[in-house]
Amino acid sequence: MKVLLEDGTDIDDFLKEMDIENNKKNFRNWFNKNFPKGIPGVDFAAYYVLTHPWVILFEWKRQIKWGWQRVSRGYDDRAVWHVGYYLSEILPPIIRQLKKVKHGFPVRMYEGAEDFPISEMELGSIDKDGNYVETEEEKTAAEKWDKILDEIADGFEAYLKFDEEFDYKTPREDDENYKKFQRALDLLKEHYEDLWD
Repeated sequence: MKVLLEDGTDIDDFLKEMDIENNKKNFRNWFNKNFPKGIPGVDFAAYYVLTHPWVILFEWKRQIKWGWQRVSRGYDDRAVWHVGYYLSEILPPIIRQLKKVKHGFPVRMYEGAEDFPISEMELGSIDKDGNYVETEEEKTAAEKWDKILDEIADGFEAYLKFDEEFDYKTPREDDENYKKFQRALDLLKEHYEDLWD
């Protein structure tokens, strides 16, 4: 049986060309470069799995354990290793889902909402066909809320980029991704109690 690489090359031909005994490091680098995400379902580099296939069983055991932890307590041990990264992974999809299914927006999104009570605000009305008609103020407030939700989600995604591309030579205050993240944190703090549907 012939085993082909992603580009259609026969692996036996490829290995003969590479003289693996003299170029193990080059082969490992090539293998990991061509399989950057490793083997699906296994959290190890692809070459390591190739040379240590028993880690697949070890990884399956860990995945089952982590799955049970998520079912029983809502998070697994990996979340504790870097809570900030974990939250930055799960928060943007939740915020985007909220934006997609929301039924309104916080009252304070109205221009001047802090100056007068909600009973005095001009809200939309129902037309003769029973459809809700938004006022311009409501449209503006909804757009403002959507922009805030986008900034929060984008800022936490920027944190992931910042964390993965961290450069010790650049102060984090100068990093654009870190600035976006700080803005998202400020918005999250300000609107924490508004994040519900």
